[in-house]
Amino acid sequence: EEKLHYLSSYDTLTGLPNRNYFDQEMQRLESHDYYPVGIIVGDVDGLKIVNDTLGHSAGDELIKTAAIVLGKSLRKSDLVYRIGGDEFAILLSNTNEIAVKNACRRIDEAIYHHNDNKATPEFVLSISTGFAVSDKTFTGMNNLFKEADNNMYRAKKLRKSKKQ
Repeated sequence: EEKLHYLSSYDTLTGLPNRNYFDQEMQRLESHDYYPVGIIVGDVDGLKIVNDTLGHSAGDELIKTAAIVLGKSLRKSDLVYRIGGDEFAILLSNTNEIAVKNACRRIDEAIYHHNDNKATPEFVLSISTGFAVSDKTFTGMNNLFKEADNNMYRAKKLRKSKKQ
């Protein structure tokens, strides 16, 4: 029974809480006074290319690496969730916009240092991020998540256009 509970709440590849756990935590934050709340959404760039050229085991290693780098760049109270194939989310309760921006900066710095210190540069870790923070006109966790997700896709699009 414990194993089933674990499997329903955690990602087997990374050991991080999964989408199911994330959704439950979103509901919990919605129904309690943890405001302001910040959400950071991150998407691993280039995973499909890694999978197609180096194989799925290399893609899995990239996902595991992303999970480790994200986890190392946050406060102990911030949880990283793997919510999809190459998508991660971070919930930051009782956190203002400045603190969320600082978390995003720490993520970027951790990625930079990871890439700079790699012994084998087969592929570079790149994660597009977007965030949103609740304010006085808070309209719910799902809308906050959608805003963060939209901001992440804007960042991803901007990053792609800069590479071209």
